[in-house]
Amino acid sequence: MGSVMIFDLLFPIWLYLTHDWIKRLIDHGELLSFLIWAHLFLVLTLYALYVLQIQAGRQLLAGDSEARPGHAVQSRGIVIVRLFVFMTGALLIAPD
Repeated sequence: MGSVMIFDLLFPIWLYLTHDWIKRLIDHGELLSFLIWAHLFLVLTLYALYVLQIQAGRQLLAGDSEARPGHAVQSRGIVIVRLFVFMTGALLIAPD
């Protein structure tokens, strides 16, 4: 799970460094696109779920078994939100 989190944190940085976002967002006028904003908020939601998942995992490691149901629900939420992040990201792919 940790490697998936690290990948999800580093992938946007790689995209930012390797793509011309000024041209696409400003020159082509896609900055106000609903799909771009939906994708951004899904990514932020995914990061928030990762923070909650890490907190619940630390509680489990400390021996608090009451965190187990929350940890399980968060993992399902991460899978669902990550699926939507991939789908909206795929819709945003622009052929060069």
